[in-house]
Amino acid sequence: MFAPLGKQLTELFLVAPTDAATSFGLQNRNNVRPNNPPTKESIHALAQPNLVFYNSQRVSHIRQSYPYIPDFIQQFDMSSVAFLAVIFKSLAVLGMVVGGVIVFIPQYMEIWKTGNAEGFSTHVCLILIVANMLRLCFWFAVRFETPLLLQSIFVTIAMLAMQELCVRCRLRKSFVHARQKTKRFVDLDFEHFWKWTYFSDYLYFLSIFFVFIAFVTNLFMQSELFIDTLGFLALCTEALLLLPQLLRNFERKSTDGLSVQMVLMMLCGDVFKTIYYVVRSTPSQFYVCSSLQCGIDVAILYQVCHYGASATTYNDVSYKRVDSLQDIATEYSM
Repeated sequence: MFAPLGKQLTELFLVAPTDAATSFGLQNRNNVRPNNPPTKESIHALAQPNLVFYNSQRVSHIRQSYPYIPDFIQQFDMSSVAFLAVIFKSLAVLGMVVGGVIVFIPQYMEIWKTGNAEGFSTHVCLILIVANMLRLCFWFAVRFETPLLLQSIFVTIAMLAMQELCVRCRLRKSFVHARQKTKRFVDLDFEHFWKWTYFSDYLYFLSIFFVFIAFVTNLFMQSELFIDTLGFLALCTEALLLLPQLLRNFERKSTDGLSVQMVLMMLCGDVFKTIYYVVRSTPSQFYVCSSLQCGIDVAILYQVCHYGASATTYNDVSYKRVDSLQDIATEYSM
């Protein structure tokens, strides 16, 4: 029943002026000679009256054939459909830009309120920052869509903010245990990689990494193989986003401190992204990697259900809302 209706609506709203001109024989209007073809503007101007008549006839036909359609749908014209399409497209672009940031807000708020960052793997921040830095370098070679570029910038900033919050939690812990060794990036100790004491060390490493990748990208800008490899690495790195979190939950045998809302939001986003890739017939690498992300999301949700309430909780530990670095230093220097 709805298939013919969809066909009628498609013919109504997607008919082009040039197609209408062809249907009504407007190429021969005013005795236009074949050796003197009309311009695009003249065909468009000639097609408009006939197109309006054509659409009005279609609207009447649809109303007679499908009387059960609500009145507010029957009253839509071409301008209404175009307006809704613009609104939908704008919302989709906005969701694409800020969606990667919104999913981490529940986790950020939970860490900030409880002062406990033990349940969240900071390697998730590392993977996302590295993946988006690779994507930014890839943009200099292949200018992909601007929303995707903005998404990479915003996600990188958000992950830096998340990492800084986790560092503050660890810094409080290091003040409590005064004998704990300070870990710095300049020590070049691989065992303590991405476990440094101060946030500045993370900025040093990421700055060096980005400058190096940008230099290599500029050096091999003309190599199609290198550019394709760079884009593929960015895609694969992002696909393994929650793998460190999955491993951390398995090691702790607990998911305490992990925001389930964040995982659910990421699963919904990954499912939508996978469907989008399949419908748009994108290269297989895209939906294979997004399917891998969905699988990891489901595995983490299984861990949440499997481990449940664990003995390794932070309820018996005295945590409180995370203060600024200056407040922490003042509190423990007194």
